[in-house]
Amino acid sequence: MTPPPWRLTGRAFLAVYAPGGGARAGALMLVRYSTSPVGSYDELMWLDLPTRLLGHPVIRHIVVSQEASMTWGRHNWAIPKKLASFDWSTPGEVQVTAAPGQVIAHLSFSESPWNIPMNLRWIPAPWRTLAQPALNGPGQVLTTPAGHGWIGLARQHRCQASDLVPRPARHRPVLALAVPEFTLLFPRGHWTP
Repeated sequence: MTPPPWRLTGRAFLAVYAPGGGARAGALMLVRYSTSPVGSYDELMWLDLPTRLLGHPVIRHIVVSQEASMTWGRHNWAIPKKLASFDWSTPGEVQVTAAPGQVIAHLSFSESPWNIPMNLRWIPAPWRTLAQPALNGPGQVLTTPAGHGWIGLARQHRCQASDLVPRPARHRPVLALAVPEFTLLFPRGHWTP
């Protein structure tokens, strides 16, 4: 059993997309956790971003490379994690494959050598509070992570993720960021009806 809070460290890439093609504003996030209560693992997700001032982001699609992360992410925070494999054999590039061998994402990106400190406390609490619909039954789970690290600009060169990203492949992000180092604290979620 691996209850919250979870303390995680790692690195990430984030691409933010404006509304378009019938889709809300959202973000594609690729994370490599080097430490967590269930060990190291990779994660790729799509978040719907808030549409109003006090709205919350929602993780709509997410795959992870480790079964324990999937099991406890679903149990602790109602995050709809599924399993996939991550191939990092080419530097700056990852191919993500679902269980039957279907490629669900192929991403490549580069990072700026310049980074600045960052802290999630600088983001208004509603915008960093996940509002995940319950996986079984009504209600939702509200979770407000805390964290800090370093952040810099990045460039996305390739994004083929049609099974994960609800928009045309030609749609470019309005902002791409690299997080070469972070520490994240995921607290217990608050279940609401």
